[in-house]
Amino acid sequence: MAKAVIDPEKCRSCGCCVRACPGGIIIFTKTAEVAPGCSACGACAAACPFEAISIENND
Repeated sequence: MAKAVIDPEKCRSCGCCVRACPGGIIIFTKTAEVAPGCSACGACAAACPFEAISIENND
């Protein structure tokens, strides 16, 4: 199952991914985190200006 993966070294906590996620799955702690239920639509990755998010297959 594919899901969004956030690189905490690149994340600058700008919030672009939170606003872009249609399911409200991205949350903030110290950096952005992907909560369970990610559909891997890629909206967050497309919105990230720091290229901190990738869509990875966990098969």
